[in-house]
Amino acid sequence: MEFGKKRSLLLHLAWIPQALYKLCTLSHTSRSTARARKIRLRVRSKTVVPKLLKAILKTLSSPSAEILLVRKPSRWGKKDLIRLCLGIESETPGRRRVTRKGELALSSLSSRFDLPTAQTWFTDSAPSLPTALTKFNVVHSQAVKQHSVGRARGGIPIGINEAFNYTLLDISPWWICIKIQLDNISLGLCTVYFSPAQDLYYHLSLLQYMLNDVQENHHLDLLILGGDFNARVGLGNDFPSIMTEGSTLLPDRTSLDTTVNSRGTQLLDFADINGFVLLNGRTHGDIPAKYTFCSAKGKSVIDQVWVNLAGINFISQLRVLDIPSQSDHSPISLQLSLPSLFLPPRTSLSHISTGTKVKWLIDKKDTFNNAMRWSQKISIDFDKEDIDFINRNLIEAILDAAETTGLVKTYNRHTRSSEHKSCFDKDCLIAKKRLRAVLRIAKAASFDLSSLSEYISAKKDYKDILKNKTKNYQDLIIKEFADVKNTTQFWRTYNSYRRKNAYTLPLPVDTWNKVYEGIYPPRIVDNSLYFGVLDPVLDTAITFEEITCSISHLKNCKASGLDSIPGELYKNLPCNWLLYVQTLFNKILDKEIVPKDWAHVALVMLHKKGDQHDPSNYRSLAMINLITKIFTMIIK
Repeated sequence: MEFGKKRSLLLHLAWIPQALYKLCTLSHTSRSTARARKIRLRVRSKTVVPKLLKAILKTLSSPSAEILLVRKPSRWGKKDLIRLCLGIESETPGRRRVTRKGELALSSLSSRFDLPTAQTWFTDSAPSLPTALTKFNVVHSQAVKQHSVGRARGGIPIGINEAFNYTLLDISPWWICIKIQLDNISLGLCTVYFSPAQDLYYHLSLLQYMLNDVQENHHLDLLILGGDFNARVGLGNDFPSIMTEGSTLLPDRTSLDTTVNSRGTQLLDFADINGFVLLNGRTHGDIPAKYTFCSAKGKSVIDQVWVNLAGINFISQLRVLDIPSQSDHSPISLQLSLPSLFLPPRTSLSHISTGTKVKWLIDKKDTFNNAMRWSQKISIDFDKEDIDFINRNLIEAILDAAETTGLVKTYNRHTRSSEHKSCFDKDCLIAKKRLRAVLRIAKAASFDLSSLSEYISAKKDYKDILKNKTKNYQDLIIKEFADVKNTTQFWRTYNSYRRKNAYTLPLPVDTWNKVYEGIYPPRIVDNSLYFGVLDPVLDTAITFEEITCSISHLKNCKASGLDSIPGELYKNLPCNWLLYVQTLFNKILDKEIVPKDWAHVALVMLHKKGDQHDPSNYRSLAMINLITKIFTMIIK
């Protein structure tokens, strides 16, 4: 669907379990090192190692950081190595897990929703976010840690589709309330977390004051209250059938959880006073209300979604999703049916653009050399063809030979590289698929005794496999870093584990065009002809030895330009194509015309510091074609 086309808006909200959200956030605490801030540390003794690792760890968690290590430490600590490589900085390290498939799960999940929300346990004011949420405006409430041991409680993020205009109405450690204006409809969303260890009556009293203030100062057509209430309401919150006429809701609720505890009674009284309708067990996607919490300790419906009575006509359906994770909570999806609105298309993983790159493989050296030697593209008339054609012919010949040899790889743009080592292997995938199948069977059987036992057993097996794979993965990291002998090997090892996040430039291309138009004035072309200015030494023809010498100075494993040809391919050209390059360069000198492609470069804008919307806070990195670099090295 293209931007601006009308559609009947099906607004999707999701309450995502903490474990799934946190798994994905963990793998993104390490940011790209090709940024502005630098730390130079010189290691002289073992006593400096903890400070070094702490500084590196702090830099890894920074969104803009570059580390320059002078000398490797003489001794690595096991915990320090794990934290260094994985970018883990946790008050309770045992709570965190390392996974890559979790990232895909959240990415595919969040791409289906306009307003995803979760519980994070994060006490940071600005925690690192998963890549799946980079296309959302995120409002985050810090978690509260009341004791020195154990984890924090709460921590609520709300992701808002960047196409929506929103207003933050209220924020606290236990809830976030926002207002979203959708044309002529005002949507209020309040996502909550009420700890079972806290007095629910006290929190509901504070929530009542907040809602009174919101309803007094803001007009809301629809108010949604959802999250983890840690309260069991059983079959409560029934309404007369006349109240739900014209909507998709049923007047009487049905639920697999028929227990009502004291907290549930307090919550039902609060809902009756404010006219809230409980959606669990009342829509066609959740009849009877499915269990949202299931563990060896029991099963219940404590993750709930409530809506004000005036907004029930906007409700389409609520579903408890069958997404396996290490969390005991299940994700909840709420779908709203709103009038036709102008909205951009929702992000879809199936529309990720693909690209190609050339990667040199040493075992393909002879094959590539032979493919180039016998290429038919070398048979051209240099006197008749222009310089642009000769240059393009060279590039096409190299790329054709690279593709024939198997050096051209296809990759998905804006996604991480699949070359990184991962602890989530085939065994983990099989265990996850089994857990999903058992979960579906258990839900179909209403989590009876046998299906619940099998589900808990499958989840335990899945957790154990992930735990063992994670430990083995960490041991592998320790071993590879223990074998590091120099800084080059250190960075090669580090980069093999470092997460490569997609980076979206906040400034449009038109802005950069205007910036560079002000920096570089229009080119003035002088068509005057001069005679007799040749220098007998400087203007001699380029020799074959100069070509080979210049190519030999190209460094391996370096970034290429827009033509995607790395230096290794030029180093392995046969003699007939080296003569081709020599003839091309001499014709450029003779005609005093360079190929138009040589003026095209790829500019990478690196943010240094400050406001990301200020162009002066960026440093540009120009990637030129290596054939241009070979020529300029000769004429220096």
